[in-house]
Amino acid sequence: MLHAGAAAALALALAFAFALTRGLAPAPARGNARARGTAHAGTTLTQLRTKSSLAWLAPDVAAFQSRGAASRAPVVYLHGIHGRPENGCPWMRDGEGGLLLCPRADVVHADGAASWSGARTAHTIARALELAGRGDEAPVLVGFSQGAYELVSLVTSHRVRARGLVLLAAHLVPDARELRRAGVARVVLGAGTLDPAFGPLARAADRLARAGVEVRLVSLGAVGHVYIAHDPELLRAAIAWAAGPRADEPAGT
Repeated sequence: MLHAGAAAALALALAFAFALTRGLAPAPARGNARARGTAHAGTTLTQLRTKSSLAWLAPDVAAFQSRGAASRAPVVYLHGIHGRPENGCPWMRDGEGGLLLCPRADVVHADGAASWSGARTAHTIARALELAGRGDEAPVLVGFSQGAYELVSLVTSHRVRARGLVLLAAHLVPDARELRRAGVARVVLGAGTLDPAFGPLARAADRLARAGVEVRLVSLGAVGHVYIAHDPELLRAAIAWAAGPRADEPAGT
């Protein structure tokens, strides 16, 4: 369930969203039609497995396939309000490699940024996995700000499956019983220490741990409402941890 402060945090996210789309994250050139979501998909699955840079499986689904690690659970990242998938996608890669999918939200604004309406998010996640040929797998779901609120709502209402959850910069207090009923094995909560969400997330992590949930709290460093950590490898390692052990290694490693 969402904390009572979720509405205030969403308002704060909107205030910061313009900064995120104007320089705090690597942004594509203005002339890049594919980055604006207007190009036709040009990357096949075979081509994706050989690429180490951002590719597009469809005009609205960006993707990375890191080091061809097919044994890793796929990762799906939902950007924040008034966001762009290509901005946050490079920062959300699983530190152990594997497939990362970054779909665009369904409400597209005049400047090309987008926000989640809530009506089609489950379909958007399912479609991204199907495009990548991984539709039968439970992914690790990563959400920043509005994306995190969307994920908690979808997972705890059993509209999407998740192997693990990574919730960033959102004023959330997930319910341990609901997470267990949804089959979520591991949870990562994270934010910058200057983000108002950091304190509530730290308390939520402690509460989940006391309830027996496998949970990690990740500090992105002395930053505000952004997803770019001072040490990006810390976030990537946390995403890898949320995925659990690889299919080709025993549990507990």
